[in-house]
Amino acid sequence: MVAWSYAYESCDPSAVIGFDGTVLARITWHAEGAEDARVVVDGDIDRDTAPLLSDQLLAALEHRRVVRCDLSKTGFLGAAGVGALVRAQVAAAGSGRKLLLTGVGQAVDYVLCRCGVLGVLAVER
Repeated sequence: MVAWSYAYESCDPSAVIGFDGTVLARITWHAEGAEDARVVVDGDIDRDTAPLLSDQLLAALEHRRVVRCDLSKTGFLGAAGVGALVRAQVAAAGSGRKLLLTGVGQAVDYVLCRCGVLGVLAVER
């Protein structure tokens, strides 16, 4: 079985571009002080965009002790995105760091609840 991707790499390392040239997601992180960082997700997280989410979360966790992942501009979170969040949480916990989800909307909250990961992931409400 071959898995097809509908995205290609962009010259902008913070974006995933669709085959038609549209930005599928832009995911960036920035410091918010000596100890904190914020990862901002703008777009849907699926199998095409989850690797970028994972990369940005792990990069932020490497440099800061507390990372907030802002999902307020995320309308869809697929299984690959849930997996990226859980892997980042495992990495954070293993290194004495903290990952917090913020801006969790109703659709994303539903997915996290149905996947049974709300006991693993910390959500700031």
